[in-house]
Amino acid sequence: KHVPPATAAPLRSRRATALTAHLPDVAIVLSALARAGADDDETAAVTAFAAAIAALAIPAELTLLPSASSSITALDGSLDRLESVSPLGKRNLLAACMAAAGADGVLLPAETDLLRGLAEYWDCPVPLPPDAARATA
Repeated sequence: KHVPPATAAPLRSRRATALTAHLPDVAIVLSALARAGADDDETAAVTAFAAAIAALAIPAELTLLPSASSSITALDGSLDRLESVSPLGKRNLLAACMAAAGADGVLLPAETDLLRGLAEYWDCPVPLPPDAARATA
């Protein structure tokens, strides 16, 4: 049996938590994805965020965060905190992310890459076509 050295970081708890226990992090993830496909268009970001919230179907009030609050740094911290969410919660959050990305009917490369990264990180692989529905710049 492998025993970690005494200087190793303590193991995190394996107890799954509900997605609703992480609503600030949910708002960061969904805001980041909504803004990834909005191309600085606030109306498009609001529409994409609303589609994500509708897909998530949680009773809490979540609002689209400003760009500075949904940056890559903020997203990175949220992903770490969302690691303890149950597999079903992660799947539901990923479905909401897909709703945000597809709200305008086009998957931009940035959206596709972010969806693939989130799916991989949460161990929820999704089949995304390599080139289908990608917008050309």
